[in-house]
This record gives sequence, structure tokens and C-alpha cells, in this order.
Amino acid sequence: MKILFLDAESHDYIVSYLSHAPHILSSILATIIGKKEFIINKNLEAPIPILGGGLKDMIRIAGSNPKMWYDIIITNKENIILALKDYQKELNKMIEMLEKNEGFEEFWFDWQEQSKIYRDKIYGNKK
Repeated sequence: MKILFLDAESHDYIVSYLSHAPHILSSILATIIGKKEFIINKNLEAPIPILGGGLKDMIRIAGSNPKMWYDIIITNKENIILALKDYQKELNKMIEMLEKNEGFEEFWFDWQEQSKIYRDKIYGNKK
């Protein structure tokens, strides 16, 4: 067994990015799509659901216990706000690049390749 000791401030900062803000993002994604009746209806009408595995993975935690998550979010809200603002900055950058269109191809491939590198880094995969 390996144990990681963290002070409370470090713990709260880390889990805001790795758990708490992603939970909120899952619920945001479920809420946005859930309000799109046309999309929901067409997905339900399809002989094979259009809903992809990636979305299923991303919205799975949106069904978690709201009382438990309320308590978590309220006790760590400052760190969660920081994490959500970082996510918002990255989302705004993507929107800006799509709207600008110029240079998007290079941006996309560089950004996606970097995302894969970051994903591997998060998982501890060495290349």
C-alpha cells in the first residue's frame, strides 16, 4: 500500500481540478443537452441511439447524490471557482479559434496532440 499525505489546502486545490469541477462540468453538459428537445427526441427515435460512448462517460456522474455534492462544493468553492475559470478560459480559446477560422487547422492538431500528452501525463503514462 502507498499513502499520500497532503495538507488540507493542497488536497482541496487538487480535488477541485480532478473531481469537483469535473463533476459540475458533467452536470452542465447533461443540462445543456437535456434542454435540447429536438436532439433528445431524435436520439430516442433512432433505431440505434445516436448517443456516443464519450458522452455517456462524460455525463455519468451528473446523476450523483446532489446533497453530498452540495456539501462538497460549498466547502471547497474558492478552489472550484478557480478550476471552472481555467476551464472557461480554455473553452473561450476554442470558441475564439473556431470563430476566427484562420489558422484553426494548425491550432487544432497542435492542441489535440498536446491534449493527448497531458492525458498521458495525468494517468502517469510514460513515453
